[in-house]
Amino acid sequence: EASIDFDFLAEPNVINAPAIYSVRDTVQGWIDGNPNFGWVITTEGTDDWRLLASEVATQELRPMLEITYWNTGLPGDFNADGSIDLTDVNLLSRGMRGEILDGILDLNADGLFDMNDLTIWVHDLKQTWFGDANLDGQFTSADVVAVFQSGQYEDNIALNSTWADGDWNGDGDFTSRDFALAFQDGGYERGRRTVMAVPEPLGAVLLLAGLPLLTAFVRKRRP
Repeated sequence: EASIDFDFLAEPNVINAPAIYSVRDTVQGWIDGNPNFGWVITTEGTDDWRLLASEVATQELRPMLEITYWNTGLPGDFNADGSIDLTDVNLLSRGMRGEILDGILDLNADGLFDMNDLTIWVHDLKQTWFGDANLDGQFTSADVVAVFQSGQYEDNIALNSTWADGDWNGDGDFTSRDFALAFQDGGYERGRRTVMAVPEPLGAVLLLAGLPLLTAFVRKRRP
């Protein structure tokens, strides 16, 4: 059935009001022996919409089913530009927040867009750490400086942060939760993930201890 909010012309009946119209009943009503070429939906303007059937004489106007297979061969490349980058992780984060519904984001095929998918993207596909703001394969002090320079830490503006701004858990904001996730991941100053896969916690502990001072400094420098 189709919901109709405009004039609908279907011989031999004309319906001039919003309605729920049964496709089956309409076709069964066309019993005069003429071919059923389709429907015409007329609007208040000068244009109309034509829903044509396969019996229409002009072959180019017959409806066709077109299936496009889109596979770049690069898992995690959600926008199919040939690289796994910030755009892709931001798309996944939006999917986790329900802003995008696309099955390609479900990397573990469990029917959900969640932290499991984000972890697969970061660890297995990009082969880096949470906290790697510039996605150069390492989580270093340069990433920490960069995200604080974005000026979005605990700014109380909802959904204004991306991965490069410090949103590493996909909730759209740069908060202490992102730092907790990054340092629990254990990659701070450990080099590339494929080379240094076993973290030592000392560097992370020292940086966390100095984080309040750095935050205070950044806030003080804001205009």
